[in-house]
Amino acid sequence: MSYRFRTPPELLPTNLTHLERMEHLRTWLEENPEVPHSLEILDTLLRFLDVANIPDYNDADAHGEETILRVRMALNALLGLSAVAYRCHDSTTVFSWLKDATAERIANSFDAIIEWMSLMLMYGSSLPTHTSPTADFREVYLTQADILFSILRVDSQIRHCLWTSTSALDVVIRIWVTTGRRNEPFQDFGHPKTCPINRLMAFCIDANTPGLAALSDRLLNGRTSLLLHFVEAAVRRPEMACRHILEDPSLSNASTTDNIITSVAFHNTIKVVYNLVTIPGLQDAFFKERFLDRLTKTAVLLFNQKMTTPHVTPGGLLVCDNLLRMASFRTAHFVTDISATIRQGLLRLYITLVKRSQEISAEDHYWDPKDLVVAFSRILEGRVTWKRILVEIEKDMENLASLVRDMPTTPGPGMGAIAAALRSFSSAVLVQVHLDSYCQGGSDAMHLCDNPNCRSRSLRFVHDDRVPPGSSSRRCGGCSAFVYCGPECQREDWDAHHSKECKQATRDTIRLNARYSHRARAHHVSFIENRMNAFIAKQDPGGMPNGVPGTTFEPITFDAAALDEADIGTTTDIYILDTTESGSPSMLNTREKYVTWVDTQASFPQGYLKARFNDAYLGFHDNAQPKALAGKPHEESRLAEGCFFYGHLVLCVNVKLRLHTDERTRMSRFFAVSSMARFTTTWPGNEQ
Repeated sequence: MSYRFRTPPELLPTNLTHLERMEHLRTWLEENPEVPHSLEILDTLLRFLDVANIPDYNDADAHGEETILRVRMALNALLGLSAVAYRCHDSTTVFSWLKDATAERIANSFDAIIEWMSLMLMYGSSLPTHTSPTADFREVYLTQADILFSILRVDSQIRHCLWTSTSALDVVIRIWVTTGRRNEPFQDFGHPKTCPINRLMAFCIDANTPGLAALSDRLLNGRTSLLLHFVEAAVRRPEMACRHILEDPSLSNASTTDNIITSVAFHNTIKVVYNLVTIPGLQDAFFKERFLDRLTKTAVLLFNQKMTTPHVTPGGLLVCDNLLRMASFRTAHFVTDISATIRQGLLRLYITLVKRSQEISAEDHYWDPKDLVVAFSRILEGRVTWKRILVEIEKDMENLASLVRDMPTTPGPGMGAIAAALRSFSSAVLVQVHLDSYCQGGSDAMHLCDNPNCRSRSLRFVHDDRVPPGSSSRRCGGCSAFVYCGPECQREDWDAHHSKECKQATRDTIRLNARYSHRARAHHVSFIENRMNAFIAKQDPGGMPNGVPGTTFEPITFDAAALDEADIGTTTDIYILDTTESGSPSMLNTREKYVTWVDTQASFPQGYLKARFNDAYLGFHDNAQPKALAGKPHEESRLAEGCFFYGHLVLCVNVKLRLHTDERTRMSRFFAVSSMARFTTTWPGNEQ
């Protein structure tokens, strides 16, 4: 077979064979990256990579001399094409018109290029590459990953070819899942930046491109075994990188820059997993592999034993941030996932990294830890309202308190901002610890009752003997979703509302895939009640009776703007507590604005609750106030709503409160009368 080389004669001496000419052209392109290529050179490479030149792998002469010659020439052509592509990444080397023309020609030949790459992967075990006379699969796979990565970066029209080509996606998946010795996926730990295969996958599934959706569709529509192999390879790669770093003696004496590059490269492997887990269809497969436990153990081991210098903390903090966010993905299981991740040592690692960050001098400009630390603290702070997460955080409270004591007290950027975020997080934990003890024991403990007209806690406040202290809640025998303090309240609510709700309650809960226990709701109701009482304490420090939550720690109160607008004497105020970033109420709105939000945002996926909410929660503002109890306290009604993180949903807990003012003692206190929970997809306040 003859080949035509339409290239400058000085690049291809006439005394060379066809293979030697192609090798000579590829070598010149690699050794002269600063010299712009010509379209004639590009056409020469692409002309050989035509589909007509691809041999049949299943042919009887598949490993014959002629076939091997073609494959070796194609490999050199692909490597030359990669060198041309790398030139296009630098705008100072290649003119824009040349880059556009190059991208157009590569896009037109993309299918043929992918076919040749697929053939290279088949011939890998017997094909010598340009770097070794006895190449194996690993080197061929790494080479093809680097070639494809360089080509995709040239222009968006080439990337579009990838997203719309099932053959190209299959090549990417095959490069990712193929394993070698010890059944481990191929990976290059000696690359100056990161493994070519990891880099290719990170580029293909970047969150801002359609590649993530295209790859996930291909995986979910293919064989189940392929999906499982893909997930296992994604989890194994960070573990392999950690083992290599721990076993490589050269990294002990590596420079600061090398250590930073190594830590960031490890984070990049975690980032690939993060992007993949964002795909709902892949989440179950990842969690079946217990990937969070495995990756958390890997990160804790790596940054506690090897990557211990202050300058590698950015990589560690990025890893912590990704792990915490991944633990929040599954709506119905996020409490279990976050608590398990903290149990594996994520919070301890985070505290250790923050301590190390203080050792970096102001002259070092490698990174700014402020945003990472503040973001992590706020994410955790918005989740300490869940009991199982709080239990795990409490185990590290001593270390957290020690860290907070050592932080600077002056506000401002840098360490001042970090200290403020940590103190806010620590304070939120202390509030929840106190509420947890309040919610569980004593005659003043929180007991739920879903009868909007329940008076048991009101009677308990004035020591009425009609309700014995410590009465426990009982569930509805039909749906188990509603609870009552006793048979009288249950009968009253059945006649008023629940007879129309009972059948739908269980179905809607299953449909939303939301598992919200009564104990968790009692804790959240206690939180809302406590914050409202802390609000009273801020208005009138003498108005809080002893022994009430809010007196044993510094109250977290409304912001200044809300305090200016507050009017405790009216009955039309609705208090909205956004608990995602702080443990304090952050919004105060009128009833009219609140009703507008409820109606416009369609915030009742559980439709059976709408009538109850309108009648028993919004409607009570328009009704006459309940009569005072035999001259004892004066009562006023309030509605408060606490908004809590619940995976991709928003948990809104509405609490009907009564404000009791004892005229003899001049003490005021909010009591939760009843509550209801609903799940929405929108945070209140954004549109108000």
